[in-house]
Amino acid sequence: MTFHDMPGFWWGRRRGQRIRYVMAGRYLRRSKPPRPCEVEVYSEGGFRVILSNRGGKRMSNRNQINFDLRHKVCLVGGCGRKAENRRGICTHHVDRRTRKKLQTFPHLVDWIGEVRRGEQEIVEWEHSIAQHSETTETLYRWMRKRPDEREEATDKFVGTLLKLIPGQMEDASTLQLKYELRHSHRNSRPRAIAEQLRDVVDEAFQGLGEGKTVWASPTKKDLRLPVRVVAALLATGYAAEEINRGDLWFMRHMKEDPQSASQAGVYMSAVYYLLRRREANEKQAKMASK
Repeated sequence: MTFHDMPGFWWGRRRGQRIRYVMAGRYLRRSKPPRPCEVEVYSEGGFRVILSNRGGKRMSNRNQINFDLRHKVCLVGGCGRKAENRRGICTHHVDRRTRKKLQTFPHLVDWIGEVRRGEQEIVEWEHSIAQHSETTETLYRWMRKRPDEREEATDKFVGTLLKLIPGQMEDASTLQLKYELRHSHRNSRPRAIAEQLRDVVDEAFQGLGEGKTVWASPTKKDLRLPVRVVAALLATGYAAEEINRGDLWFMRHMKEDPQSASQAGVYMSAVYYLLRRREANEKQAKMASK
């Protein structure tokens, strides 16, 4: 299956009407890969946190593509067989090995958060790409050193993210399509997400962490990062988790039925911090958040 065969989503509003674009191929019908995207979320001390679509592990797109049964032909490019179901995929493309009723397609891209040194160099350390438990543990240990000063700020930071991200950030395919349509615009959707995350970090840690550094990983002490860079990396990782795995945005804005959402998304990532705040040890929190 080529890139332009993969189903994707994008909804807009024009004159009060919802306009649906069912397949990525409607706008991206070409053989070259998805347009790369890298936007800066935060910068301090020579380090930059980047929101990028260059991840190498695309998640399954579990959203229903043909949920109003409008399309009667299989959405797999060049198939042409009859497909009158909510997935829009004919029985020929059922994954029989796993006995799934209908096959799920991977998202167009994998969105990730990562740390760069300077303009281009990727920081080569074990968790340069956001690993939620390790990054959370780093921030938690920094907080516990001076709890009177830092607990309220860190709790506010995580709480704000849990209000901002769920249901407000598109799935990975939709976000990519929006970027493809307005990639050169200064108000592209990924850039808007980056600005939201930056504002959360600045507001929560105002007057805290300035000029302070911590070990990037609690287990491998070979690199020190500014505290707010670690916080920005965690925020970007939370957002990427919701974008890649969550379905609340789709259920809320597409089906108008948020109660039918079933994927944990960012909530799964936040479990580690919430358990550590309730005195679970590091191993217990890591086990529960898997």
